Amino acid sequence: MTSRLSYNLSADGDWTTLLAELDRAKGRSRHNYSRADLQSQLRVLTERLGSLGYPFDDHLRQVSTVANELRIMRNRWAHNDQLSDMDAIRTADHAVRLLTLLGDTDGAAKAKVRRTELIAAYATKTGVTATIPAPAPDPTPIAVASSPEPSLDSPAVIGTERFEYEPWEVVEAGGPEVIDALPKKDAKMQVRGVAAEIAEFEGPVSLDRLVTLTVRSFGMTRCGVRKKRQIARHPRRC
Repeated sequence: MTSRLSYNLSADGDWTTLLAELDRAKGRSRHNYSRADLQSQLRVLTERLGSLGYPFDDHLRQVSTVANELRIMRNRWAHNDQLSDMDAIRTADHAVRLLTLLGDTDGAAKAKVRRTELIAAYATKTGVTATIPAPAPDPTPIAVASSPEPSLDSPAVIGTERFEYEPWEVVEAGGPEVIDALPKKDAKMQVRGVAAEIAEFEGPVSLDRLVTLTVRSFGMTRCGVRKKRQIARHPRRC
Protein backbone atom coordinates (compact mmCIF):
# COMPACT_ATOMS: atom_id res chain seq x y z
CA MET A 1 0.00 0.00 0.00
CA THR A 2 2.80 2.40 0.87
CA SER A 3 4.48 1.83 -2.50
CA ARG A 4 1.34 2.94 -4.36
CA LEU A 5 1.22 6.21 -2.44
CA SER A 6 4.93 6.79 -1.91
CA TYR A 7 5.19 9.58 -4.47
CA ASN A 8 2.47 11.49 -2.64
CA LEU A 9 3.76 11.09 0.88
CA SER A 10 6.22 12.96 3.00
CA ALA A 11 9.66 11.56 3.76
CA ASP A 12 8.50 9.06 6.39
CA GLY A 13 6.25 7.34 3.84
CA ASP A 14 3.50 6.75 6.40
CA TRP A 15 0.18 6.65 4.52
CA THR A 16 -1.78 6.87 7.78
CA THR A 17 -0.92 10.59 7.75
CA LEU A 18 -3.52 10.86 4.99
CA LEU A 19 -6.23 9.68 7.38
CA ALA A 20 -5.23 12.26 9.97
CA GLU A 21 -5.37 14.95 7.28
CA LEU A 22 -8.81 13.73 6.20
CA ASP A 23 -10.03 14.03 9.79
CA ARG A 24 -8.66 17.55 10.00
CA ALA A 25 -10.31 18.60 6.73
CA LYS A 26 -13.65 17.18 7.90
CA GLY A 27 -13.43 19.00 11.21
CA ARG A 28 -12.98 15.82 13.23
CA SER A 29 -10.54 15.29 16.06
CA ARG A 30 -7.32 13.75 14.81
CA HIS A 31 -6.22 10.29 15.87
CA ASN A 32 -3.03 8.30 15.65
CA TYR A 33 -3.58 5.50 13.15
CA SER A 34 -1.71 2.23 12.82
CA ARG A 35 -0.72 0.78 9.46
CA ALA A 36 -1.52 -2.68 10.86
CA ASP A 37 -5.12 -1.70 11.71
CA LEU A 38 -7.55 -3.25 9.21
CA GLN A 39 -10.00 -0.38 9.62
CA SER A 40 -7.30 2.13 8.65
CA GLN A 41 -6.36 0.05 5.61
CA LEU A 42 -9.97 -0.16 4.47
CA ARG A 43 -10.51 3.56 5.02
CA VAL A 44 -7.67 4.53 2.73
CA LEU A 45 -9.08 2.20 0.06
CA THR A 46 -12.67 3.45 0.25
CA GLU A 47 -12.50 7.19 0.92
CA ARG A 48 -11.60 9.98 -1.46
CA LEU A 49 -8.09 11.13 -0.56
CA GLY A 50 -8.53 14.79 -1.32
CA SER A 51 -7.02 15.80 -4.66
CA LEU A 52 -5.58 12.30 -5.03
CA GLY A 53 -9.08 10.93 -5.57
CA TYR A 54 -9.12 7.12 -5.41
CA PRO A 55 -5.53 6.16 -6.30
CA PHE A 56 -6.24 2.41 -6.09
CA ASP A 57 -9.24 2.53 -8.45
CA ASP A 58 -10.06 2.72 -12.12
CA HIS A 59 -13.18 4.39 -13.50
CA LEU A 60 -15.31 1.42 -12.37
CA ARG A 61 -14.41 1.97 -8.71
CA GLN A 62 -14.00 -1.79 -8.18
CA VAL A 63 -11.43 -1.59 -5.38
CA SER A 64 -13.38 0.87 -3.25
CA THR A 65 -16.63 -1.07 -3.80
CA VAL A 66 -15.18 -4.42 -2.70
CA ALA A 67 -13.27 -2.79 0.16
CA ASN A 68 -16.49 -1.14 1.32
CA GLU A 69 -18.14 -4.57 1.57
CA LEU A 70 -15.22 -5.72 3.73
CA ARG A 71 -15.44 -2.54 5.78
CA ILE A 72 -19.07 -3.27 6.63
CA MET A 73 -18.21 -6.83 7.61
CA ARG A 74 -15.32 -5.64 9.76
CA ASN A 75 -17.67 -3.19 11.46
CA ARG A 76 -20.15 -5.96 12.22
CA TRP A 77 -17.35 -8.05 13.72
CA ALA A 78 -16.11 -5.10 15.80
CA HIS A 79 -19.63 -4.61 17.19
CA ASN A 80 -19.79 -8.28 18.23
CA ASP A 81 -22.40 -9.12 15.62
CA GLN A 82 -23.15 -12.83 15.35
CA LEU A 83 -21.74 -13.80 11.96
CA SER A 84 -22.99 -16.78 9.96
CA ASP A 85 -21.12 -19.39 7.93
CA MET A 86 -22.19 -17.62 4.76
CA ASP A 87 -20.87 -14.33 6.14
CA ALA A 88 -17.46 -16.00 6.50
CA ILE A 89 -17.57 -17.34 2.94
CA ARG A 90 -18.65 -13.99 1.51
CA THR A 91 -15.89 -12.22 3.44
CA ALA A 92 -13.28 -14.67 2.15
CA ASP A 93 -14.51 -14.12 -1.40
CA HIS A 94 -14.36 -10.33 -0.97
CA ALA A 95 -10.78 -10.70 0.29
CA VAL A 96 -9.82 -12.72 -2.80
CA ARG A 97 -11.37 -10.13 -5.10
CA LEU A 98 -9.73 -7.21 -3.33
CA LEU A 99 -6.24 -8.71 -3.23
CA THR A 100 -6.54 -9.70 -6.89
CA LEU A 101 -7.59 -6.20 -7.89
CA LEU A 102 -4.63 -4.78 -5.97
CA GLY A 103 -2.26 -7.14 -7.78
CA ASP A 104 -1.21 -8.98 -4.61
CA THR A 105 -0.62 -12.39 -6.20
CA ASP A 106 0.70 -14.13 -3.09
CA GLY A 107 -1.99 -12.70 -0.84
CA ALA A 108 -4.74 -13.62 -3.30
CA ALA A 109 -3.43 -17.20 -3.56
CA LYS A 110 -3.53 -17.63 0.22
CA ALA A 111 -7.01 -16.09 0.38
CA LYS A 112 -8.23 -18.51 -2.31
CA VAL A 113 -7.05 -21.45 -0.24
CA ARG A 114 -8.93 -20.11 2.77
CA ARG A 115 -12.06 -19.52 0.66
CA THR A 116 -11.94 -23.09 -0.66
CA GLU A 117 -11.51 -24.48 2.86
CA LEU A 118 -14.52 -22.52 4.09
CA ILE A 119 -16.70 -23.66 1.19
CA ALA A 120 -15.66 -27.29 1.72
CA ALA A 121 -16.36 -27.06 5.45
CA TYR A 122 -19.75 -25.53 4.80
CA ALA A 123 -20.59 -28.23 2.25
CA THR A 124 -19.66 -30.94 4.77
CA LYS A 125 -21.65 -29.29 7.53
CA THR A 126 -24.80 -28.86 5.43
CA GLY A 127 -24.51 -32.12 3.49
CA VAL A 128 -24.24 -30.42 0.12
CA THR A 129 -23.36 -33.00 -2.53
CA ALA A 130 -24.09 -31.12 -5.73
CA THR A 131 -21.14 -30.19 -7.92
CA ILE A 132 -19.98 -26.69 -7.15
CA PRO A 133 -19.64 -24.67 -10.38
CA ALA A 134 -16.28 -23.25 -11.29
CA PRO A 135 -15.77 -19.78 -9.85
CA ALA A 136 -16.02 -16.77 -12.11
CA PRO A 137 -12.71 -15.37 -13.37
CA ASP A 138 -10.97 -13.16 -10.89
CA PRO A 139 -11.11 -9.44 -11.63
CA THR A 140 -8.30 -7.83 -13.55
CA PRO A 141 -5.79 -6.00 -11.34
CA ILE A 142 -6.31 -2.26 -11.33
CA ALA A 143 -3.62 -0.15 -12.95
CA VAL A 144 -2.93 2.87 -10.78
CA ALA A 145 -3.27 6.05 -12.76
CA SER A 146 -0.46 8.56 -12.71
CA SER A 147 -1.10 11.61 -10.58
CA PRO A 148 0.62 14.83 -9.56
CA GLU A 149 3.32 14.64 -6.97
CA PRO A 150 2.27 16.79 -4.04
CA SER A 151 3.47 15.92 -0.56
CA LEU A 152 1.72 16.10 2.76
CA ASP A 153 3.89 19.09 3.57
CA SER A 154 1.57 20.95 1.20
CA PRO A 155 -2.21 21.27 1.73
CA ALA A 156 -2.67 20.37 -1.96
CA VAL A 157 -2.97 16.68 -1.12
CA ILE A 158 -6.08 17.02 1.00
CA GLY A 159 -7.03 20.62 0.46
CA THR A 160 -7.90 23.42 2.84
CA GLU A 161 -11.52 23.85 1.75
CA ARG A 162 -14.60 21.72 2.34
CA PHE A 163 -14.62 18.51 0.29
CA GLU A 164 -16.90 18.16 -2.70
CA TYR A 165 -19.91 16.05 -1.74
CA GLU A 166 -19.21 12.37 -2.27
CA PRO A 167 -22.25 10.04 -2.08
CA TRP A 168 -21.91 6.64 -0.44
CA GLU A 169 -22.29 3.87 -3.01
CA VAL A 170 -24.75 1.20 -1.94
CA VAL A 171 -23.20 -2.25 -1.47
CA GLU A 172 -24.97 -5.53 -0.81
CA ALA A 173 -24.95 -6.15 2.94
CA GLY A 174 -27.68 -8.77 3.09
CA GLY A 175 -31.20 -9.54 1.93
CA PRO A 176 -34.62 -8.05 2.75
CA GLU A 177 -35.07 -10.74 5.40
CA VAL A 178 -32.69 -8.75 7.64
CA ILE A 179 -35.02 -5.74 7.62
CA ASP A 180 -38.02 -8.03 8.05
CA ALA A 181 -36.38 -9.58 11.13
CA LEU A 182 -36.11 -6.30 13.05
CA PRO A 183 -36.02 -5.82 16.00
CA LYS A 184 -34.26 -9.16 16.59
CA LYS A 185 -30.70 -8.80 17.87
CA ASP A 186 -28.88 -10.28 14.87
CA ALA A 187 -30.80 -8.07 12.45
CA LYS A 188 -30.20 -5.00 14.63
CA MET A 189 -26.46 -5.57 14.64
CA GLN A 190 -26.33 -5.97 10.86
CA VAL A 191 -28.34 -2.80 10.31
CA ARG A 192 -26.27 -0.90 12.85
CA GLY A 193 -23.02 -1.94 11.14
CA VAL A 194 -24.17 -0.66 7.75
CA ALA A 195 -25.57 2.57 9.18
CA ALA A 196 -22.29 3.26 10.97
CA GLU A 197 -20.31 2.98 7.74
CA ILE A 198 -22.70 5.27 5.86
CA ALA A 199 -22.53 7.87 8.62
CA GLU A 200 -18.73 7.64 8.71
CA PHE A 201 -18.46 8.08 4.94
CA GLU A 202 -21.03 10.81 4.28
CA GLY A 203 -21.31 12.45 7.70
CA PRO A 204 -22.99 14.72 8.35
CA VAL A 205 -25.94 12.97 6.71
CA SER A 206 -29.66 13.42 7.29
CA LEU A 207 -31.46 10.67 9.15
CA ASP A 208 -33.91 10.16 6.27
CA ARG A 209 -31.09 9.63 3.79
CA LEU A 210 -29.27 7.34 6.19
CA VAL A 211 -32.36 5.16 6.57
CA THR A 212 -32.92 5.10 2.79
CA LEU A 213 -29.34 4.01 2.03
CA THR A 214 -29.46 1.40 4.78
CA VAL A 215 -32.69 -0.10 3.40
CA ARG A 216 -31.24 -0.21 -0.12
CA SER A 217 -28.16 -2.02 1.21
CA PHE A 218 -30.45 -4.86 2.17
CA GLY A 219 -32.07 -5.14 -1.25
CA MET A 220 -35.19 -3.08 -0.57
CA THR A 221 -36.33 0.04 -2.41
CA ARG A 222 -38.97 0.93 0.16
CA CYS A 223 -40.29 -0.16 3.52
CA GLY A 224 -43.14 0.74 5.85
CA VAL A 225 -43.18 3.57 8.34
CA ARG A 226 -42.85 1.20 11.30
CA LYS A 227 -39.71 -0.41 9.88
CA LYS A 228 -38.22 2.99 9.05
CA ARG A 229 -38.70 4.04 12.65
CA GLN A 230 -37.00 0.85 13.84
CA ILE A 231 -34.07 1.46 11.50
CA ALA A 232 -33.81 5.12 12.53
CA ARG A 233 -33.18 4.12 16.15
CA HIS A 234 -29.94 2.30 15.36
CA PRO A 235 -27.74 5.02 13.81
CA ARG A 236 -28.05 6.99 17.07
CA ARG A 237 -26.48 4.04 18.90
CA CYS A 238 -23.57 3.46 16.48
